[in-house]
Amino acid sequence: MCRDFFFADNTTTPVASIETAFAAESYLLQYMYGKDLLAAPKAQQAGPISGWRVFGANHIIANIKLSGFEFGLEDSRTAERCAFINDLLMDPVNGV
Repeated sequence: MCRDFFFADNTTTPVASIETAFAAESYLLQYMYGKDLLAAPKAQQAGPISGWRVFGANHIIANIKLSGFEFGLEDSRTAERCAFINDLLMDPVNGV
């Protein structure tokens, strides 16, 4: 039904952490389709995206690290980068 977006095997799409690659795929598929389409046990690596906190006043972000996803507070440097990227994406000159 769906193909792996990031990881096929360590020969054709090498990654530093297979578990983190599967978790990223799982979260992306849950976001896109409302459910995890990875076959078990791969799907068990991430957990439900419904457990993620909504970005808002507390500015909680997810960092993807070798050990998996780490949730924490957004720092000022990250906020500046995100604002810059959002400005680029929303600029009509860039195709939005």
